[in-house]
Order: sequence, then C-alpha cells, then structure tokens
Amino acid sequence: MYRRSPAPAIIGSVIAAAVVIGLPFLFWGHQLQHGLTRAFTGGAYVAIPLIVGVIILGVAVFGWGSDRRSLGWSAFTVFVLGGLATVAFAWVPHNYQVDRLYVGDVKTINHTAPSFGERTPYDIADTSSTKNLGNTTGTAVGVKSLNDEGDHGLWNALVIRRGFGVGYESVQVQDIPLFGEATPSDVKTCNFDRDAKLRLGGVLWGNDLRRAIYAKTPSNVTFNDNDAYGFCDKGTSKVVVPLTEVNGFWTASENFYGDAVYDGKTGKLSIIQSEKTISALPGPVYPQSLASTQRSALRALGSFSDYWFDRAGYDDTSDDDGNPDSFNPTEMGLRQESNGHATYVTPLTPPGSSSSVVALSVVDASVGAPGDRNAVQVFKYDKSNARQANSSVASSIKQNSSWLTGWASGLKIFEIVPAKKDEWVASIGQSQGVVYRAVVNADGKSTLYDEDGNTVTSTGAHAADDGDTGSGADTTAGAADGDLSKMTPAQLQALANRVLDELAKRAESK
Repeated sequence: MYRRSPAPAIIGSVIAAAVVIGLPFLFWGHQLQHGLTRAFTGGAYVAIPLIVGVIILGVAVFGWGSDRRSLGWSAFTVFVLGGLATVAFAWVPHNYQVDRLYVGDVKTINHTAPSFGERTPYDIADTSSTKNLGNTTGTAVGVKSLNDEGDHGLWNALVIRRGFGVGYESVQVQDIPLFGEATPSDVKTCNFDRDAKLRLGGVLWGNDLRRAIYAKTPSNVTFNDNDAYGFCDKGTSKVVVPLTEVNGFWTASENFYGDAVYDGKTGKLSIIQSEKTISALPGPVYPQSLASTQRSALRALGSFSDYWFDRAGYDDTSDDDGNPDSFNPTEMGLRQESNGHATYVTPLTPPGSSSSVVALSVVDASVGAPGDRNAVQVFKYDKSNARQANSSVASSIKQNSSWLTGWASGLKIFEIVPAKKDEWVASIGQSQGVVYRAVVNADGKSTLYDEDGNTVTSTGAHAADDGDTGSGADTTAGAADGDLSKMTPAQLQALANRVLDELAKRAESK
C-alpha cells in the first residue's frame, strides 16, 4: 500500500510557523525589540515572576505519572501563594523603590513661585481648532501648547490626512488672543509633502513613524505618543517626539534621551541629542509624560510606611469637585516670565481630604540633557497662606459677579492657573472666547477685568471706570448726557439694574 511521505507536511508546517512568527517581526520587529527590552528591564519585576509561575504550573498540569492530578493541584497552590507573596513583598515595595529614584530630582523651595504669563485656556483652543481648519480636509488631533512662542503662547495641532497609508496633512497654528475669539487671521497652517507619509498611528511599513524612530534608536528608548507635537519652521511643517530611555534592571527608571524631529517637506527623520539644538526647538521638548512620572513620585518623599498609607508628599487637584481645571489638572503648559521657557506647572494639595493648594510643582520643558532628568521644583506656600481650593475660588468669583447676565446664557470659568507672583488668573468666557479675566491675589480676593482692562467688579462691588472699587462709586457716570457709549459694561449693567429696581418699586406702589 502506498504511503504518503510526511516531508511535505513537515515542510508546510515549518513554512506556516515561519510566516506566523516571521511576519510580526518583519513589520513590527523594531517595536517588538523595544517592547521586549522594556519588559525585561523596567518590567522584569512583573515579567519574571509570571514566567516562572507559568512554567511551574504548566509542568505540573501537563506532566506525567499516576499522581498527575495531585501534582497539578499542589503546583496551582504554590502558584497562587507565590503570586500573593510577589504582590505583597515585591511589586508594592518595588513601586516605592522606583519612586525613590525620582525623588532625587526634587528641589523643595520655601518661597514664592516664579511668575507665569497668561494664556488662552485649553478648552477654548481645542474648540477653536476644529472651527478654524478652513478648507483642510484632514482630521485634527488634540491641540498642544507651545507656550514659549508668540505673545501669549501658540496652540498647535497636527492634522492627519484622510486615506489609507498616508501621513499628516498639515500643522495648524493658532495665535488666539487673550480676549475674544480667534479669527481666520489668527490661524495659519503649513502643509506636509504628500511623499512625507510617516505619522504616529501609521500601520504600513512606510507609514509608521513609531517604527522609523525605533529603527534609529537603541532598544531601551521609548516615547509616549501624547508628548508629540507639531510646529511650523519658516513654512516647513515639523513633528517633534520627545524620547526617554529606560535605565537599570528590575528597579529601573527613565531619563530624557533626546528628540525625534520629522521634516514634513523632505520626509527626513533626525534624532537630536545636542543640548544646544534641543533648546533651540520651540515648544515642550522635555516629555510631559516623564515630568508627570517625576511629579507623581512626590508621594515617596517619606518612609515606606508613609507611602503605603498615602500620608507623605503631595496629590494633584483632580479630586477637587467643581475645579475648573479638572479636565487637565496636572502639567499645565505655562510660560515662565523670567526666562520665557515653556514650563509644566501642577498645583499640589496635601494627601487626604484637603483640597487646599499648598504648593506648586514646576518642571522646565524648554530644555533637556540626554541621559539626565530635569529638576522638579516644589514651591511651598507658607502654612498660613495656603490657597483655597480652585472650586472655592471659582464659586467665590461667580458669587461676586452674579449680577452679570452672561451666567444665565452659558458664561463659565474655564481654568484657574498661576500667574504673577502670589496671583492666579481665572479665565471666564463662552464657547470659543474669553470675555473676562479674574485676578486672584494671595488673600483670595478677586478683581474682574474686561478686554479693555476696565475693572468690572472687585470682591463683589460694581466698579467704576477709573478703577474705584468702593460701593459708593458713581457707576452711572457718563449717563447724564445720554451718551451710553462712554459707559463700561459694568456701568451699563449697574444702570440697567437700577432701572429694573425702580420699575419694580413703582409697580408695587400702585
């Protein structure tokens, strides 16, 4: 009887296995290499115990012998107990040990934080982005703050070209005024060449910017897509991707590595590691994700016991209900006025229930030294001058200006951010523009200004045009001759309120 040779089947199986295993490495080899390196360095404390446990359990369950079931249950018990022991005695202490590595970057400063320039709130920039794309056909991703550019910072967004296997279409640049809405003249774009097809999120060989970056960097280098941003360099679109490197084994940490810069005209990708060249780039060249990791490590400022029970260091303000900054309470992009640098700023509260702001975390984002980390400066407020929670400040501002008719038609407080020394600024507006700004001083008292710099109200009193905030100010100045154009919005509102009150009194007297 004829018997078919097993050779074709064996060869076919080998080819199939090679295809199944080889294709991922062919298309995603660099990503897999970088991922495996991170898993067996910084992630070794998870990967190694799991692999050893799976091997022990597998050998027992699929072993041999008459007592196979008993052996399997014993191995399963050892696997479970070993897992619990690993969590209790390895993984939790490991996180503390890693955070302690980052604590070395912290510099606590017991004096007033530096001054920061004002900016347009993120919410407004994000809303304005999609409404000011002009005839752009692509899809804009989230806006990024280049707060070291322009008069008050620029908001840039990368626009992805529509289609399969394509790259970015353009970089949108918004120079939004501090008051009012952005007009078409405030928005510019610079286009990518159609042959420059690399982008983050690309899936094809010649379309994946992530793969291209990994092909040019060591296997311990990584990055966060959310740190990337675009800018226009004299009409040429460019993408900047801040990079980090994982150092150490088991108890590993990340350092700044440099920046990947993709030229949207030539399609050339460069890995920059010169401090001088890095600092010449606009925008936050230092990774926001790394700054966030460093700031989160502040909880390890105390002992392991303090860390375990969360009673040391600082928390951010994300748990403050009613905080206008709740959409983005950490690593806010602000311009430091002393040097013009882009800076990550985070208001800090004590661990526990307190939502009072007791310190500011400040990280320089305009510079970076490869192989190192930027310092985390913690500026502590004096204990007697801890700031109210942002939710309380917002409530106070709204109460003091409750007479403004805009509150009923959608007026809202977008954010409350640090500004000049001992002052914070609340941006108040609607939809796509800021209408008022409230300056909050160290005592928590606020003064509301309109776009002309006129004082609208101060600590609850309707203010006159000359800045007099006393309750006895003549808020109807300019109305005697019937010329309402000379009156400020506050004076007009005060006059309208008086007219309504008088009409109500006359109606009651009839």
